[in-house]
Amino acid sequence: MTTLGENVPFFILEYKRILGEGGCDPSVLAGCSMRRAWIQVDMTIMRDRCCCPTLMIAGGGPWICVLGAVFTDKVIVQRLTEMMWIGLSSTSEDTRIHRFARVMMALRQNLPKLRDYYGKISATNIPTFKEGFPHPRFYPYPTSFVEHGKLTHFDYLKMLEDDPTCVTYLAKIRREEDKSSDINKLIVVKFVDRYGYDVHQFLATKYHSPQLRYYGPLEVDDSLGNNTSPAPPTTASPGNLLNSPMNMVIMDYVKPHRRPADAHAQLEAILTDLHIEGYVFCDLREPNILFDKDGKVQLIDLNWAGSKLAEFVKYPLNLSSNISWAHGVAALMPIRPQHDWDMLRKLQWHSM
Repeated sequence: MTTLGENVPFFILEYKRILGEGGCDPSVLAGCSMRRAWIQVDMTIMRDRCCCPTLMIAGGGPWICVLGAVFTDKVIVQRLTEMMWIGLSSTSEDTRIHRFARVMMALRQNLPKLRDYYGKISATNIPTFKEGFPHPRFYPYPTSFVEHGKLTHFDYLKMLEDDPTCVTYLAKIRREEDKSSDINKLIVVKFVDRYGYDVHQFLATKYHSPQLRYYGPLEVDDSLGNNTSPAPPTTASPGNLLNSPMNMVIMDYVKPHRRPADAHAQLEAILTDLHIEGYVFCDLREPNILFDKDGKVQLIDLNWAGSKLAEFVKYPLNLSSNISWAHGVAALMPIRPQHDWDMLRKLQWHSM
């Protein structure tokens, strides 16, 4: 596809006669090919306007994989499917081949959409890229959400952590859409595949978590045909949790203040209330505890929080080994109320 005088490489194929031919993983080669195509000098104009979304197919012999990639300050490649075997060996292949056909159909439907995306990018008034300044290419694509039936737009300001894995951003609601204040309203935007929505709502009603403004799908209907905020995603079962879609969480930004003398006592009271309601917080560590200007505890990062009675409230697979967890905490194990109390003791905050 040619746009803005550039031949845009939005689809790349890296296929070998057999897997491992040449001593390389074809899915890795696909990512390298994407990077090589996009760093060319003649790609500069388009590269400075967007994050260069690219679809790829990689494989060898009877194996095939679909990948996606973007180019922000680095190339980020995600495997959208596993390496699928597409051979035939028996009459009991219907389910597997049907799934493969659905993947190929999805790819076929999305390639025209990606082509249209680049066509629109070429005609859109996008700010000039300046090193060191916020630019759309460095941030996720959702820039709006529905609140109380109103479509609200926002602009990203920065990542909230200096970490390449960070999926939490500071943003501001555009001035013309927030007439309640003379300044732009700061919000936090994060992306999750699981979230303690009920726990967050419970804490927010007691002013112990930032006010939640949106929780739902990334896609927002600009036409507002349904003129209502999307319903919270239903709680996933263990089987569906691994395949649950990515969701967007938007809440008010709380500027951190100094820890008050009664911080430990506040946390004890909060945990007591949570556990009485049947909830567990799950990740009670200093980075997840803020204090507002009134010295009130604000708990954040409720990805793992949920009902202690639910079977699917378990710790994730890849727990950090650099954190001193409570006794009994382990990958894929149930989250227990006692873990919250043990983590509170590890904080070593005592009432003064």
